[in-house]
Amino acid sequence: MYLYPRARVLTIAGVDPSGGAGVLADVKSISAFGGYAMSVIAALTSQNTKGVSAVESVSHDFITAQLDTLSQDVSIDAVKIGLLSAPAITAVSEWLQQNRPRFVVLDPVMVATSGDRLLSVEAEQQLKRLSKFATIITPNLPELAVLSGKEEAQTMEDAIAQAKLLRSELGCDIFLKLGHLKGQASADDYIVTENSATLVQADWIDTANTHGTGCSLSSALATLLVHFNGDVLSSAIIAKRWLSGALAAGDTLAVGGKDVADTRPSHGPMDHFAKVLPSDFIHYATLETADISERIDSMSFITKLAAGTLEPDTFAHYIQQDNLYLEGYTKIIQGAAALAPTPAEREFLHSLIGADIDKEVQFHNAWLERNGYPTSAQDAAPATKAYLRILEGAAASSEYALALAALLPCTYMYFEIGKALAAKVRASGVEVAKHRYAAWIEAYSDPAYEAIVGKLVAMTNAAAQAAPRQLRAKMLQLYRAAAAAEYDFFDV
Repeated sequence: MYLYPRARVLTIAGVDPSGGAGVLADVKSISAFGGYAMSVIAALTSQNTKGVSAVESVSHDFITAQLDTLSQDVSIDAVKIGLLSAPAITAVSEWLQQNRPRFVVLDPVMVATSGDRLLSVEAEQQLKRLSKFATIITPNLPELAVLSGKEEAQTMEDAIAQAKLLRSELGCDIFLKLGHLKGQASADDYIVTENSATLVQADWIDTANTHGTGCSLSSALATLLVHFNGDVLSSAIIAKRWLSGALAAGDTLAVGGKDVADTRPSHGPMDHFAKVLPSDFIHYATLETADISERIDSMSFITKLAAGTLEPDTFAHYIQQDNLYLEGYTKIIQGAAALAPTPAEREFLHSLIGADIDKEVQFHNAWLERNGYPTSAQDAAPATKAYLRILEGAAASSEYALALAALLPCTYMYFEIGKALAAKVRASGVEVAKHRYAAWIEAYSDPAYEAIVGKLVAMTNAAAQAAPRQLRAKMLQLYRAAAAAEYDFFDV
């Protein structure tokens, strides 16, 4: 069962017989995210991983016939538009005027990797007008320059400035790809919306298997916009992370390079299914909050905790606040148990209070008393109060699924952090007995705690699958809010 309804996504593009780019890459990308893929063919190509030898465009009338016939029968949630000839641009523009789906993603393919312009000046202007139908466009720097009528940006600051001006002119958001930035091997991109330019980071993948990355990214983005109800930033973050994984796995496909007499470099495809997203809520939730997890990993509190150099006063303050937080957390568990649909789930939630929370508080108190600190703080810190408000709001909704989504980050993220910290402690070579916080760290990475986390994850996944679509979207929003509160809680 898929967590989301199958997004019905249409791709309008050309056919690459090697399967790395164009319609075939789009279909793979859409399918990787659980979408239902449809295609309208705008061009036929003769190409392989080393280059294109011929292109045959489909006529304006036949593109129109494909679009009209399809849309008369099938509801289309999103459309991705790739490389189009001038007649194709006209046909697609005419169709969008009458049949615009909710989400339109345009990959403005205008400049070849060699730097050659692929469209006439007139066709470039037509494509710019077509951009006004788009929800978001995905230009690289040469394409951004053509669309904005300026010289290609040489710095990140200039590129963002160009994108902001173009966004203002076109009225659509921009996924700005910075891979062409000179002197920089970076996977950093920016999402430029009406009010912001947000950095979207991913690991740089050193690979020659980059054929079809633009096609694949834009079609994944179209699918995710349906899943996330138009949330551009969340869709972009997940699409970007998926793309990095697919690029990293491209070598395993071993597609291309067969003809050694042809000395042109071979640019193979990425593996679209290397990072297929399962139907589980937790996978979507962790991708949605990957940026928060990364910030937690690098914050001073966590790095010092791993090294055993965290100031005792700071740690004492943290676990005193955690004791206060756990009082509220216990009430939310009790509320969730009252809403649970089965006796087994109610029993499990009640058992958490004794098996997990009481044990955790006792563990905290033992450390505090042993080190001469009071077991509770006088007042809850602002971060503690804010986190508890999120939990209280979830409980007040009377929705079991929302209560689980709010509760889950505390256990799941602690387990993930505990595993990472335990690995760092072991790798450091410091004797556990001499590490001030080793026992506390190990408590969050042991098998018993893992079993508790696994059960809560499974219950949340099941609740998400049974929930209506809008409630699932609220679950993700609530999970992210609670995850952000986790970050603030560590920022002591």
